[in-house]
Amino acid sequence: EARVSDCVTIAQRGSQSDKFCGDTSSVIWPMAYVTARYVCAKTLERVEAEHATAATASERTTTLSRAEICELARRGVVTEHTSVLEIGAGAGLFGIVVAALGAKKVTLTDETMELLAANVEASGMTNAEARRLGWAIKPGIERVADSDDSDDDVNAPFGDWNEVVAFVESLAEKPHMIIGSDIMYSQNKTTMRALGDTMAALADENTAIVIGFEDRGDWGQLATFYECCEESGLFGDGEPFDNDDDDRLFITLQKKTPM
Repeated sequence: EARVSDCVTIAQRGSQSDKFCGDTSSVIWPMAYVTARYVCAKTLERVEAEHATAATASERTTTLSRAEICELARRGVVTEHTSVLEIGAGAGLFGIVVAALGAKKVTLTDETMELLAANVEASGMTNAEARRLGWAIKPGIERVADSDDSDDDVNAPFGDWNEVVAFVESLAEKPHMIIGSDIMYSQNKTTMRALGDTMAALADENTAIVIGFEDRGDWGQLATFYECCEESGLFGDGEPFDNDDDDRLFITLQKKTPM
């Protein structure tokens, strides 16, 4: 059952801390709050709707198919059946909130693990775990250079693809839901290609990929992200969290097999 009224406590290490990590992973960014609250609200809406239409707990207990769990996830709804993987989790706020909502299992990943692992352990969430995962470009995907690539080799390797493959093979199942917030901010095209390839490796055709994005004056960043995702076989779009603020988007992506 969703415990949407619960609170979670997350430690941060700001720039004044001697353990500050300058690559954004030791502080909580605003979009983590925004996206987590959105998922809480969507999950609560479903819980309230179920309670309004079902007289007993047994009537509210339904067996959902993988496709149905993923379709709910695409709308931001977490259920007790939902297996979730957070990519670029940072301090872990978003993933820990999803675990508190009652997800079946939440795996929070990042390259920088010390604070993330400590926050997951301190949360006491038995359905959450922290694991290291770096992003990598999949070999063998031909990418076309454009004017933004300068003289870089667009097909050059990045990261360790074997580690991504080993991580995917270690999972008991592909996640129903891959989540992230602000993971494209200040990333170059090579890194976003690695992000796209890594998410595609983690997903199947049903997996819901949901990402909170905030425009900081460079919509080209978002266009590059979509381009890199399409190279990886991921397609989707975003919609504003709030009709009065189109600078913050709830992006949904899905893996599609070429015809």
